[in-house]
Amino acid sequence: PLETITITLESHIARRVNWRTFLAPFRGLRALTLIGIGRHSDGAASLLDALASEHPSSDGTPGEGGVLCPELRSLRIEGFNAQSCNIPATVLGCVMKRMMALGSRSRGLEELGLRLDRFESEEEFERQRQWFVPCARRLVRRVKFEYSLKEPVL
Repeated sequence: PLETITITLESHIARRVNWRTFLAPFRGLRALTLIGIGRHSDGAASLLDALASEHPSSDGTPGEGGVLCPELRSLRIEGFNAQSCNIPATVLGCVMKRMMALGSRSRGLEELGLRLDRFESEEEFERQRQWFVPCARRLVRRVKFEYSLKEPVL
């Protein structure tokens, strides 16, 4: 079974993808990277919403059967605009919802990486990092939070 997927797409298209339908066949997926390219970079939220949502399993009971990619251990989001939406907070919400749905910390993510573009300044990035990293480390073993002040390559 497929265990690793890297998806690179125009970031404005990411919000139009039905992530639940796209990723549903990959129950054994262990590593997922989403790389957004372009100026309209708020599409990562739709993937995070899909990963966080819990749907009843085939027998109608809540739990692992309803969590998208229940074996996911590594999540990396790259290239999305730090100013478009609150990606760090959305990521933390996603991780917490998945942990609650899966029922144990050991079944949650082990690695989380964010590489966001277009912070207003290095100081703004540092403020976000000081808030995000300690919160994320309570939920995930390995955390990377990086930035680029450059415009992404189209």
